[in-house]
Amino acid sequence: PYGKGFLELDVPEANLASVVESRFVRAAEDAEREIIRALNNPIGSGRVEDLVKREDRVALIVSDITRPAPNQIMVPPVIETLRKAGLREENLEIIVANGLHRSPSRGEMEELLGKQVLEEVTVVNHNARDDGQLVEVGKTSFGTRVTLNRRVVEADSVIITGLMEPHFFAGYSGGRKSILPGIAGAESIFQNHSFRMIGHPKARYRILGGNPIHEDSVEAAKSVKLKFMVNVVLNRERQVMGAFAGDFLRAHEAGVKFLESMVKVPSPQRADIVVTTNGGYPLDRNLYQAVKGMATGELI
Repeated sequence: PYGKGFLELDVPEANLASVVESRFVRAAEDAEREIIRALNNPIGSGRVEDLVKREDRVALIVSDITRPAPNQIMVPPVIETLRKAGLREENLEIIVANGLHRSPSRGEMEELLGKQVLEEVTVVNHNARDDGQLVEVGKTSFGTRVTLNRRVVEADSVIITGLMEPHFFAGYSGGRKSILPGIAGAESIFQNHSFRMIGHPKARYRILGGNPIHEDSVEAAKSVKLKFMVNVVLNRERQVMGAFAGDFLRAHEAGVKFLESMVKVPSPQRADIVVTTNGGYPLDRNLYQAVKGMATGELI
């Protein structure tokens, strides 16, 4: 996969040792219905309508343009659930968790959320370098000075959406990463992503327990009124296989267990040359992400 297409490679049979890939799992029959099922059957928490009060100011956090999270499928059912709970439209804001990535253009925002959501709900781009957007909330036990988006900190209820997949130093993406790095200040992200943290032997693919980057992000996430999480997992065709909703730690843990059976695959041998990509669009839309492909190849 390369961009929105593919690159072809001819390798003589004598030189081709093996092809290593994640296991393919069939998509859910109906992606939107799967997300609604998860919303109605939360893991480790009550339902959104039980947790969010009618008068609450709600911050709904979504992934940015570098993630293949299907926001156009995920976000509308969450908004509809909030409406049914009686939340007034003016009390809801969507925050795009850009981390240190650039803010999307208007066209990219439509691609990200869909025209209807943009017209109906206030959407705010998080800017990690805009001090006016940030407020300090404390320090983690790892020494990270945590500054977060003021709108999120001041919200009565925070809901995060996103995608779970293996991450080369956070173990797995999704869940707590919507907060740090998603809506954190640049200095906080630099500390969380520092050489000291990334160099830790447990800051690796698939490891959460004892991983300082994961645990640092969990501490930061507890600084806001994080009421609910909705995350999905995708197959190789970028189709929704499953949705996990509820408590941001318990639901994330359930999604990780589901993913393990697909992404943990054996390599028959070490290779002299490994050819891989970043997985295609949107994962390879900027050079910043290129190291993910390198980190995957380096394992083999």
